[in-house]
This record gives sequence, C-alpha cells and structure tokens, in this order.
Amino acid sequence: MLHADEALGDSIQFVRYAPMVAALGAKVILEVRPAVRPLLAGLSGVAHCVDRSSTPSLAFDLHCPLGSLPLAFGTRLDTIPLAESYLPAPPAARVKAWEDRLGPRTRFRVGLVWSGDPGHNNDHNRSMALRALAPLLDCDVQFVSLQKGIRDRDRAFLGERKDIVDLTDQLTDFGETAALMSCLDLVISVDTSVVHLAGALGVPVWTMLPFNPDWRWLLNRDDSPWYQSMRLFRQPKRGDWTSVVDSVRLELERLVSASRSGAQQHQSKAATTTSQDAILSNCLGKLLWQRKRMEEAVRHFERALKLDSQYLEAANNCGRLLFNLGRYAESLECLNVAELLESKSAALYQMRGACLQEANRFAEAEADYERSIALDPSQAETHNNFGLLHARLGRTEQAVACFDRALELRPDFSAVLNNKALALMNLQLLDDAFAAFHTSLAVDPGNAPTTYNLATLQLLTGDFERGWLGREARWKLPVGLPERGFSQPLWLGDRPIEGKTLLLHAEEGLGDAIQFARYAPMAAALGARVILEVQPPIRQLLAGVPGVADCINRPSASSLAFDLHCPLGALPLLFGTRLDTIPLAESYVPAPPAADVKAWQDRLGPHDRFRVGLVWSGNPDHKNDHNRSMALPMLAPLLDYDAQFVSLQKGIRDQDRAFLGERPDIVDLAAQLTDFSETAALIGCLDLVISVDTSVVHLAGALGAPVWTMLPFNPDWRWLLNRDDSPWYRSMRLFRQPKRGDWASVVDSVGSELERLVSAWRGSDKAPGA
Repeated sequence: MLHADEALGDSIQFVRYAPMVAALGAKVILEVRPAVRPLLAGLSGVAHCVDRSSTPSLAFDLHCPLGSLPLAFGTRLDTIPLAESYLPAPPAARVKAWEDRLGPRTRFRVGLVWSGDPGHNNDHNRSMALRALAPLLDCDVQFVSLQKGIRDRDRAFLGERKDIVDLTDQLTDFGETAALMSCLDLVISVDTSVVHLAGALGVPVWTMLPFNPDWRWLLNRDDSPWYQSMRLFRQPKRGDWTSVVDSVRLELERLVSASRSGAQQHQSKAATTTSQDAILSNCLGKLLWQRKRMEEAVRHFERALKLDSQYLEAANNCGRLLFNLGRYAESLECLNVAELLESKSAALYQMRGACLQEANRFAEAEADYERSIALDPSQAETHNNFGLLHARLGRTEQAVACFDRALELRPDFSAVLNNKALALMNLQLLDDAFAAFHTSLAVDPGNAPTTYNLATLQLLTGDFERGWLGREARWKLPVGLPERGFSQPLWLGDRPIEGKTLLLHAEEGLGDAIQFARYAPMAAALGARVILEVQPPIRQLLAGVPGVADCINRPSASSLAFDLHCPLGALPLLFGTRLDTIPLAESYVPAPPAADVKAWQDRLGPHDRFRVGLVWSGNPDHKNDHNRSMALPMLAPLLDYDAQFVSLQKGIRDQDRAFLGERPDIVDLAAQLTDFSETAALIGCLDLVISVDTSVVHLAGALGAPVWTMLPFNPDWRWLLNRDDSPWYRSMRLFRQPKRGDWASVVDSVGSELERLVSAWRGSDKAPGA
C-alpha cells in the first residue's frame, strides 16, 4: 500500500512512482485524500485507490509513504520519472460538459489561481491578492478562475471583473478541475496543488514563485525537472509580486499574439501526440535502466516506440542503451529513427558516430562526428570521440589534436586526459604520457580506467612495484572482468595457505593464463593444494605444470571444493615480482609426450631443412588486433630462405587463405591442432617459431622453445621497451617496429637473422648428412 503522508500537491507529485512500483511486480493500493481519489484511481498500475484513513481491516503486505518513494528509487535530478505527464486524460464527457459551460472558444483561455490554503504555514509568502493580477486582465484572453476557497478581500474584486469566468462552485473535486483544465490553453498559478495537477496532466502551466521558494522548485532556473510542461516565474526580491506579474504579462501577450497569427505557440501541451502508455513505457525503461535491468528496459523502450513511432525521447533512449549493450546494429536503427525526427541534433550525431565507430563503419562515423561538430563545436565529448576514432585508425597526431581541443573546452575532462595519455604512449612520448595520466588522476582520483592505463605504462617501463598494484583496477573497468561470486575468501597473500586448497583461476586471455601459470609451483611450495582453472584449449597443456594437483576447465562447477581462490593475474603482485625476480623464465611447461611429438614428426616428413613455425595474426576480436597482426603476404620475403615453413596459424582469414593456397612451401596442418597440447607437440618438432604477439609466443616461451616475437611500435606492457630479449622467457627474442606500422622493417630484420641461423644449421651436426 502507498499512502499519502503530506498535502494534496505532494500526493500528486509523488504518485508518479505508483506505476514504477507496479512494474516491480507488486499489486499497488493507493490511499489518498478524498478530493484526489477519483482523479488518481485511473493511474496506470494502481489496482485499487481508497480514501485516506482507510479502515484498519485493509489487507496488504507492505506499505510505504508516497513521500519516501523518491528515496526508495534513488531519484536524482536527471532520473525524475514521468516528467512529461502521468495522469490519465479526464473522461471526454466531463471535458465536453466544461466546454459547454465555457461557451464558444473565441479567445485564448487561461486558468487563474492566486492563493493557496490560508492555514498553510507559508501562505503569507506564496499567496497574493487577486488585485495583484489586474495587469494581466488587460490581455485579450478569456480568464477562468480555478480558485477554490476565495477570500473575502478577493471576492469583491472578482465580482467587479466580469472578464473572469467563475464556475468554481462546480469544481467538486480534482477530477472536475482536471476536466476544466483540459479546456484551457494555459494555467497561471501561485504554488498550490493546482500546479501539480496541471504538470501531472501535461497541461502548460506557469508557476509564480516567491523569492524563497519551496524545495521542489530548486533555484536559478525557469523550468522544473518534475514537470516538463511547467515554466517558473520567480520574485527577484522578497515580496515583489509586481515584477512577477509584469514578466507573466509580457510573456502572455507574446503567446496570445502568436496564437492569433496562427504561429507556433510558445508552449504546447506535452502529451498531445504521445499516448500515456507510450510515456509510461519510456519512463519505466529509464527506471529499469537505472536499476541495471537492461533487457527489461530495452523492451519498454521498444514498446514505447511501437505505441508511438514518432517518440523522439524513446528512440534516443533505446539507441543509447542498445549501444551500451554492444548491440550496434539495433542501436543504429533507433538512432536513425531519431534522426528523421530531429535532424539538427549535435548530440544525436555524436551518439550515432560512436555507434558506427564500434561497428567498424569508420567513414560513416567520421562523417557523423563532423556533422556534430558543425552543429555544435562546443561539445568536448564529440571532440573526444573523434580523437578516439583517429587513434583507432592510427592517426595518432590527429587524435592528440582532437583531445587537446576537447581539453580547451573542458580542462578538467579526466577521460580525455586519459585518452590523450594513451595516444602519447602510442607515440612513445612517455614523459608526456605520465604527466597526462597524473593530471587525469588529480582531477578524478581513483578513476579505474586511468589507474589501469597508468599501471600499463608503469609495467611497460619496468616499474613493476607500482604497476602490479595499479593493474588490479582492471576489476573495476566499465567493461571489466566478471566477478565469479565465490563464497570462499580471496587470497591476497595475506594469510598462510599451508594445508589449504587454493583455486587459481584464469581471468584474462590464453596468453595471460600461460604466462602466469608459472606461479602455480610457488603457491604449491607454500603448502597449498593447487587447483588450476583455465580455458579448455590449454587445460591439458597446463595440467602438467609442477605443483598443480588438478587442472579443470573454466568455468568450474559451483560445487567445486576449495578453501581460497586467487586470479592468476594477481599472482605477480602477491609474490612481489620485480624485473630481476621473474620466476621460471627458462621453462615451466613440461615437454609434450614423445609419442605426440613423433606423430607430428611423421606428418612433417624428413627433417632435412631448418624448420620454422609461423603465426602472423591473432584474435580478430582483440581490441589491438589492427596493431599487432599482419597479413600473411607481408612474410613473403622469409619464404625465399631455404627452410621448411610450418603454419601454426589458427583461424586463417579470407585474405590470407588464398595466399596460403598458392604457397606449397608452407606446410599447413593447422586443422589437426585441436588444442595447445597438440601445438606444443608440433613446436617440439621445430627449430624456431616466428610469430606476432599471440598466445603461441607464450606457449613457445613456456616450453623453452626458441621463439622470435614480432612486435608493433607500441608493444604490450609485458615486452617492455628498448630491448631484444624478454625477462619472462629466456628462449625469446624480440623484433620491434622502428616506426608505427612498419612491418616491412621487422620482416627484413627477421630475414637477415634467419638467413644466418639457417646457414649455421646447415653447417651443424643437425643437418642431414652431417
């Protein structure tokens, strides 16, 4: 049961939450004062409406005062629900009865209220005498009194003014007042329950406020977030109703003039074209979005659009939410609807540009950003998004210029400072990048993306002590790692684990899991029974890591028995890893079974040439794929050397498949690489692996197999800078781009070294006939 706990105006204001309570699955009983009961009985979601002070025998399970609902729903200024309107339109028969009483509509109709309840403790401040409105009466308008409880001082003046229609003796309840309001073009009132009624109906209403207004009207604004059809007129100083009435009179004259000329009215009813059901569905969508019930929110926005295909706010809301959910094609459909309704919106083109960018439709995204900036160049967010697009396309200098423009507009825009720092990292202007990260954190301390990105730079430059700590912010990223929800405690190295069962679980990619599995033996050395939970393709491979009692697939069953858990990626922090203390850099994954290796030897045939495994691209869905992968034809110069090349490449792309089909000098048995154990066995037959930065290089390094890793100009943090070896894998050698995108130089360097290695192999005792 929702029960009125304050005055009539408060009840009308807060009853907007009743449909939202009903949307949570409750049967809603509404208990209000008799004067508003018939009006509110038709509110959507209200199963039963009773008079206040209802009988104690009323059956209900829970109750809540209406005035507590804004707190219950976590209402902020930007989440006030149903500001358009929420009360159902009065019955047509009642409206017609009032039209008949008012007579022919020959002039603009304005309802008037000049005083509230004389018993109110603020009545002396918020009410005025009717005579104070006399300047308005000179306007060519049909004035209609909505004033109940007319005071003696006003009754005489009202009797002298035949230009004010007074039928208030027939206003028996708020249902009748609502019907009369539906016949008017505008309501002008002091702060009484009438303004709430007009706003809740979506009727245009001008509210005249004292110098010190009630809390709900806020300060320094002429609109109300509670009612979209409302305009506020404020006293410039205490008691100055004259200035208020003068301002109202000037605006009313403009409105009447516009009405006479047939021009667009200054203010129109908020819900004339949008049905109450559509408005309610849109509002419920916003509520459910706020409560993170995303799929339900989408359904409500879609229903609002189905009820009213011209509903701009619902189209925008649905488009934004679908974008946040990564459903870009559907988001674009909604945003395209919004563009048809409002083609001059800079915010719309900014949002659509971001959606097109995520859908990899870069040329269209660029065009939309340019449209947005042309419409409104003052939006820092648009310049930021445009900068992100430039960065995505490798135009790093242009990206920095966009970020700088955004910062000119908003110097404290922490997200832009973070993005600029990342761009500076990509240019390897590391001192400038550090400065930008620190400035961003000064503006927004503890910001997770900035903390994580700064940690990446710290790790890249060898500052492991601070880097590992900051890297834990990855759990708080907007699109962060999923919490597993284990009931067992997280082990942070803060308690003994001797005799305990410890679950170490992979939380990132395959390469990360292989890299950090080296810590499993160290955890076991502390006396724990270690269970390792990893992705299925690497489970068999890592089951043989020393100290691992059991290796299981991710995600494990909820019934798994263990005492403590820890993500693999947190272990370098827990063990205090520094550059000079990285464990097991020689190898830690056991050699594959001899029978598996022999099976691959048989497939490959005689070992009469130097054998080289090749990998040229990684996961196409990786956010850095465009930077770290290359096309297979880029490796063509290597194929001129007298070596047997073997493809280790999984997921061959269409652009590479044709080239691979034309090169019989590359042995392709990748279809038989069913998991990483098979890949390990194949690597055991090779003399060298040459690969871009993928999980294969971690596999080769963990096996101790020779591996040459080809890196982009701005490498992943784990490969550090300005060195050709890796402290993580002793058998690895690094080949770096000298400038962005320059794979040709990398392949040339690899080719020169490969030629020397092949020549040396030919002269060694490994060569056939030696």
